[in-house]
Amino acid sequence: ERPEEVDYSLWHEGTEWLGEKNVEELSQMIGLPSASMPGLNTTEPASPVDSWTAEGIAAMAAPDAVPLALFLHQWQGIVKMVYNMMSYKNTLLMDGVGIGKTAQAICSILMYDYIARVQAEGVVPPVFGQSPTLVDPADKLRSTLFDPARSYGVVIVDEVHAFRKKNPRRLVISALIAKGRYTIGITATP
Repeated sequence: ERPEEVDYSLWHEGTEWLGEKNVEELSQMIGLPSASMPGLNTTEPASPVDSWTAEGIAAMAAPDAVPLALFLHQWQGIVKMVYNMMSYKNTLLMDGVGIGKTAQAICSILMYDYIARVQAEGVVPPVFGQSPTLVDPADKLRSTLFDPARSYGVVIVDEVHAFRKKNPRRLVISALIAKGRYTIGITATP
């Protein structure tokens, strides 16, 4: 179908069932002990400083640091993506510009890592029966992004709408997606 012929009234968000949940309930649904995303900064420096430097780390701990938190709609999307990930169902994340799609995709990677780590410790959150495989960091150092033998846990394709037409870039992305266990396509353009 051509975009102008699509009946968008038939579309739904895919997260309606999460609409009545608060952030604490949503975080519990994905096995987190608190409403905090593992690996995600909770503050941002108040001044323009590189957060990855010692100065930036100190600035994030300063009293004037700006609090950072995910919005409710982002938590809803993350829960849906984690459930899809655990069921090996790919996700097309569509939302308007500036709504926080990239943060949601990053959080799905953080959750992939979190679930793998807690399973490696022998503790699987009760909401999951099986988790992704933990990759040995030493193995990462021996391989590169384009190593033909390498596979990926999560593949994120930003601006996925740009790959609708058959062209060499689409072939490359398709090959990368084929090497992943779970794919998130992100677009603000249906």
